[in-house]
Amino acid sequence: MPQHPNTLLAASESNNSFPIAVIALAIISVGVFFMLTPAQHILRSDRKTARRLYEREMSNSGNEQRAVGAAGLFYRIFGLAIITLGLATLALAFVPTN
Repeated sequence: MPQHPNTLLAASESNNSFPIAVIALAIISVGVFFMLTPAQHILRSDRKTARRLYEREMSNSGNEQRAVGAAGLFYRIFGLAIITLGLATLALAFVPTN
């Protein structure tokens, strides 16, 4: 196998990082889903996480728009955290293990 010093190609050839990179991209896509999907759609199937925020805000203010906004903020922050995890996993996929 040819050596490619100091390149990502060398790291990927030396430790077979392709499966890890695919998993990282899948994690990133889940995070993008949470960031871009409207909160109303996710709330339909959510039973615990942002649903509690939504219900608490509805009981406190009675304003559904504000309650959906609170749940949406949670989903965007959650999606950003998942994307960050995916990017860290992707970066670690190309760290040489020599």
